[in-house]
Amino acid sequence: MQLFLNLSMRTKLLLGFGVMVLIICLISILSFLSLSKVKASIDTVVHDDQPTMIALLELNEQIDRSASTLGFYLLSLDHRSKEQYESSLKQVDKTIARIMQLPVVTKDPYYLQSLRTIKVNFEKYKAYRSRMLEYAADFNKNFSAMSFSVDNLAPHAGQLQSLLSQLNQT
Repeated sequence: MQLFLNLSMRTKLLLGFGVMVLIICLISILSFLSLSKVKASIDTVVHDDQPTMIALLELNEQIDRSASTLGFYLLSLDHRSKEQYESSLKQVDKTIARIMQLPVVTKDPYYLQSLRTIKVNFEKYKAYRSRMLEYAADFNKNFSAMSFSVDNLAPHAGQLQSLLSQLNQT
């Protein structure tokens, strides 16, 4: 303490400014390191999480479109609805396969298991395709097909929608 009191005013001011510069340098280094961590987190979100979320939302929309185009086809027997239904089934298969390859999914057992469950349920949903198209071709069977669709296909579609919602929330 006595040493500090014996220093000249000029030396005390220089030491004070030196300490301030040192503190500012430390704060700058810590800020730079924090920004680097933020950048890494943003990169993860932009390159991994966001594409996965977009693909899951797309899958959700495709499954919904599949169910609705089947309903339109059963009600109207419009061949465009049938083509859209069959096309949507193929699109869902492609989207599931694409999502299964995403890094977030391959690294996380929860995502992987959830997508496998979605795939199994979608395969059950698809298994009714030929029966539903057969029902649509026969007017007498068509009315029972609509009932069958509500009783058997709607639960699978609902379960798929629920699983997708759970994945979107995590």
